[in-house]
Amino acid sequence: METKSFLNTDDSFDSHNIHFIVGTGRCGTTILARILNNHSEVVVPHELQILFEISNNGKRLYEFFDEGTAQQWDAEEFIKHISRMCPHDFQKYFDYKSFFTNYTYPVVSLAKMVSDMYHEIARSRHKRIFLEQTPWYGLRLDIIKSIFPQAKIIHILRDGRDVALSFSKTPWWHDDPEENLERWSQEITTISNDLQTLFSSDKYIEVRYEDLVNDPANVLKDICVFLDIEFEETMLNPQSLIDYSLYKKRKDGESISSNEYEKWENEKEKITFSDNVYGWKKKGIFYTFSEYIASSLKRYGYEIN
Repeated sequence: METKSFLNTDDSFDSHNIHFIVGTGRCGTTILARILNNHSEVVVPHELQILFEISNNGKRLYEFFDEGTAQQWDAEEFIKHISRMCPHDFQKYFDYKSFFTNYTYPVVSLAKMVSDMYHEIARSRHKRIFLEQTPWYGLRLDIIKSIFPQAKIIHILRDGRDVALSFSKTPWWHDDPEENLERWSQEITTISNDLQTLFSSDKYIEVRYEDLVNDPANVLKDICVFLDIEFEETMLNPQSLIDYSLYKKRKDGESISSNEYEKWENEKEKITFSDNVYGWKKKGIFYTFSEYIASSLKRYGYEIN
């Protein structure tokens, strides 16, 4: 199949050292991102959400390039659309307005432009490796592969029952945890199957959130080997975790975090928040579920009662 021209990934630009953290959401992507950002060579910004859309949540760069629209944009258009796409105050984190103002137009290659921007973000933070942590990118790993064929993928996953409960407290999935559990099973299956189909075994790693919480040092050592970087003890310093809430676009006082999480956030006595591990056991609502869901849980070593 012919590669779309705006995905041109020839040797005229460098897309090395650009990698991704993906997951179902509410599965630990943010805490893993914060920890990895502690590394002297790794930068992990807040969620960007600018590459492509999922479930009709609004066109992103991929869709605009695919229809031939973005190739006509100037700096002002890119700045306007990036501002709309990103749920955070991106400008507060990185001067993307200057990046686009000084870029060369027209932009023919989405792959080159995004690679250039990601590398510039890394340079602005004096880092070498860029990690993007938008969870939903895991649902279209084919697009990630087409834009960044050399990318490595870190898939963090969590017991679906805890994911289901967590999402029931947000406006993003269902109020019913059992419906969320069904969705979790579908999404984690998609991510895992696509990883195995699209990427060689040295290009992805799957990490359980529970293992990260219970044994962070060893899990992080495995991830460092995967990323070809040295493990650093500074990664385990909770006081140096980046605070992504500083870049949120939200009203004052808006929060979907539990009181326990807020307490951990304020005190940061340890690198991970452990009170939500297997929290579903306290609720006692997942009495029965389909064999499909059971197989998803068993696939990753989660107990079935």
